[in-house]
Amino acid sequence: MQKNVLTSKLYFRSLTIIFSALLAGQVFFTLLTLLLADIVSNKEDMSSLIDIFTYFMPFCVLGGIIASIIISKAKLKEARKRDTLKQKLEDYQTLTIVKLAILEGQAFFAIVVFMITGSLIFLGYGLIVTLFFLTQFPMKIKIVEELNLNESDKRLLENPEYTIQ
Repeated sequence: MQKNVLTSKLYFRSLTIIFSALLAGQVFFTLLTLLLADIVSNKEDMSSLIDIFTYFMPFCVLGGIIASIIISKAKLKEARKRDTLKQKLEDYQTLTIVKLAILEGQAFFAIVVFMITGSLIFLGYGLIVTLFFLTQFPMKIKIVEELNLNESDKRLLENPEYTIQ
């Protein structure tokens, strides 16, 4: 039976696929919402709902960004303490997924509020979160730096055929 082998190259590819899939979800949902905005939007007076979300949304967006930073820093501390490179990389992948999911949730919330109210300001908040999301792309140099990897582990990660074990 063939055992699945995770190489350095496959690890970084999987992180890129996860990032790209979550980003694509935000982009496609935004486009779909824009296409359906006239059909879905309620023509009733939304001013009171818009007022509520106008005050609430900045705190929600900022809170989501701050939460993603705090949670990822806490998980990063745990990952740095791990003994093996494999454990560190597994923890890093988990923290990346959690961080990106929090941000994606905030973007979707802003887009849904736009869909309900028809007010473009909320689409702008979704765009802000998505732009921050883009800054979180998992690059090899960033991972090495954030995990404080030693020279030996850096060299292993640079080798695309290195088997993570």
